[in-house]
Amino acid sequence: MSDYKIEFVVKNTLFFLLFVVLAIIGITKVILPKIYAYKAQLTENRRAELIYNQTNADFIALSTQVRGFINDNRESFDKLYAQTPDDFELLELLREYFASVSLKQIAQSMESEISRTRYQLVGYVNNNLQLQEFMQKVSTLPYVIELSAPLEVREDRASHTLKVSLYLEILQSHYKPHALVVQENLAYKKQK
Repeated sequence: MSDYKIEFVVKNTLFFLLFVVLAIIGITKVILPKIYAYKAQLTENRRAELIYNQTNADFIALSTQVRGFINDNRESFDKLYAQTPDDFELLELLREYFASVSLKQIAQSMESEISRTRYQLVGYVNNNLQLQEFMQKVSTLPYVIELSAPLEVREDRASHTLKVSLYLEILQSHYKPHALVVQENLAYKKQK
């Protein structure tokens, strides 16, 4: 019986050692790499979540600033995004202030998604007050119209009027917003 016990103890010890070796190999080669990969992925996920939360907070702050800027400057944006007047509309406006007015398009250019159309205006006004009223009216129009130098005013003694020569520049935006701006409803929209 003692041989049986010794043989049994030796077999059990060998199987135990084999089991321990296989368990250690299994743990070090299979389970530990998966645990390390899981921890690395968990760390990366936490880092990505922090970055997302910060980016989202920054995006919300910027979108609030954009909306505030649009609301503060709505009148300017309305003018910039308005359709430019055609030559007939512009002439009708000018005829309110000038007698025998002529309007000649000099140049048209596109710069940074803003089109600029430059006109030369030559006309006659009765007095300086009428010219000042015209200049004030230009700032209230639903378009962006700039009066630029040289402004030349000469007295026409024969007709007792003032001959005015100046340049008008009409600006219009052709900006197309990025898809994210449209998706997040941050794009400027004209109020009707």
